[in-house]
Amino acid sequence: MDRHFWTLGLLSLALGIAISAPQQVRAAVAWPASTSGSAQGANAGAPRSAAQPQKTPEAEKARIHLRKGNSLLEKNDLMGAIREFRLAVRYNPDDAQARMALGNALRQKGQIKAALRELREAVRLAPEDPDAHFDLAVALGHQGNWAAAADEYREAVRLNPESPTAQKHLSLACFNLGTTMSHQQNWDEAIQAYREAIQMNPNDVCAHNNLGLALEGKGLMQEAIAQEREAIRLRPHFSPARLNLGLMLQRSGDLDGAIAEVREAVGVDPNSWPNHAALAEMLVRKGDLDAALAESRQAAELGRHLPQPHVGLGRTLEARGELKAAIAEFRTALRIDPNFVPGLYYLGLTQEKTGDRAGARRSLQRACTLDQWEEPAFLAKCKAMRRAKK
Repeated sequence: MDRHFWTLGLLSLALGIAISAPQQVRAAVAWPASTSGSAQGANAGAPRSAAQPQKTPEAEKARIHLRKGNSLLEKNDLMGAIREFRLAVRYNPDDAQARMALGNALRQKGQIKAALRELREAVRLAPEDPDAHFDLAVALGHQGNWAAAADEYREAVRLNPESPTAQKHLSLACFNLGTTMSHQQNWDEAIQAYREAIQMNPNDVCAHNNLGLALEGKGLMQEAIAQEREAIRLRPHFSPARLNLGLMLQRSGDLDGAIAEVREAVGVDPNSWPNHAALAEMLVRKGDLDAALAESRQAAELGRHLPQPHVGLGRTLEARGELKAAIAEFRTALRIDPNFVPGLYYLGLTQEKTGDRAGARRSLQRACTLDQWEEPAFLAKCKAMRRAKK
């Protein structure tokens, strides 16, 4: 069963499993929807704490265009605002406020590279302005550069320690940095990022949950279990933490404890097919095949549009000796996704048991050709087949 990383923006669970082996789940990351704490969202160019430009005729023209741009933003005329902000920058290139206004408007338009150029220039012009660093951090987050975004948020917090908005977004940036590092299996940096997020917000349930998964990836199982328990303490009805705790307990050898936790997860969220699938797999290991079959069928019904729960049901049926029914489920999974490697692999193994050697060879060879799965038994099977072919 896969790790269940969560992202703060959508809190959507990203899934993609093979029941017998933990793999990385690619989860989408989130960024702050608003900009700075000083009414930035709808008023991207409002004068803030940047150094005031000199009162020259050119500077005054820049201020006029800046005000016009703000007025157009209030009317939701983003393109008109960008034109006015460009004029403000043209008349006074050293006006950090105009650079910030233009950069934020370009970011809202989706022109991230252009926005970053303007916001980096604003930081150069006003290095002691926390809002300049904050706005640059927001744009970096939109780019997905969470390491640089976190650095800019840290600078904003240093310059304005009393800003709860900057602290909140620093926590979010660290969370997303941790998620990115987890997807890359860079466990040390992921752990460091999640710990910083928790330091900024000790009650961040998702950060505790994801820190637990990163610690498990690092091989620190007991610390990982402690983080999942902390997430559950903070939010007893947070189903992913209960599921992750159950999977960790199973891997650490406590099958009864694992079953108890995953039963709790099912009780909290009975409509989650991964909860039912995980419980079914554990019950198979326990030898309770009737209960396992009921859970597998529930998982397949709830996740009928995905290949994974059908493979899980097929494996439960295979464990019960119902080979034809198992093959039917594996084929259902492959109709949903013809290239789903676990479906091909378990179909091939079951075909071998029925004596269909030719079918088994076709299924397994296709699975090994795709080679998109890190399950050790699968890799060993492919290696043996290649050796036999030679």
